[in-house]
Amino acid sequence: HCRNCDLEKTPADESWILQDVIIWDKQRALPYSEAGKFRNTFEYILCFSNTDSFKFNLDNIRIADPSEFQQWWVDYPERYHPLGKLPANVWQFTTPSQGAFGELSTSLDHPAPFPPDMVERLLNLTTEPGDTVLDPFSGSGMVLAQAEAMDRNAIGFELNSDYIESYQTLKEAVETRWNDKESVKSIGERQQHLARINGGLRQIKQARELLRHAAKE
Repeated sequence: HCRNCDLEKTPADESWILQDVIIWDKQRALPYSEAGKFRNTFEYILCFSNTDSFKFNLDNIRIADPSEFQQWWVDYPERYHPLGKLPANVWQFTTPSQGAFGELSTSLDHPAPFPPDMVERLLNLTTEPGDTVLDPFSGSGMVLAQAEAMDRNAIGFELNSDYIESYQTLKEAVETRWNDKESVKSIGERQQHLARINGGLRQIKQARELLRHAAKE
């Protein structure tokens, strides 16, 4: 059943179900521009499942950095989830370019590799350590490299022998970057820290509102 147009169709056993759509705002894309068309800066990320039971771990991708919240969040902590703000369905990740990621730059000989941070978010959203990640059009191998760095089992297919030969170098660079990033703070630690701040702010606000009400009485 299509929720947008009320179309009813009996699915085949191998049918896939469109669960959600994400707009990837990538700032630049190929072709960058074309006659008679707007400048191309986005792509669709389509979230399909083949059953009604699937992993969609929203808490794993909540934004737990208060600096990314609206400035008034301190006055209205009850409007924010204790574990962080849920990302909208428009994601801004810039396509990596040569030299964009230091050591990774030597391995990104590809016209449009996926940003590793975006791949990380998708893997945290839909998989857990030990799961298998399949990329049938691997390209530079960014999805596979990030999946392996995050303790997933990665399987990929690619026809370009140059990408296949350079994958090991990319994999090592992604793993190094991931290990450096992990040393900052895990998602769980950031969320726990935010939950303590949010809880404290809610307690302060409750006391303030009680005093304000008492003053009126």
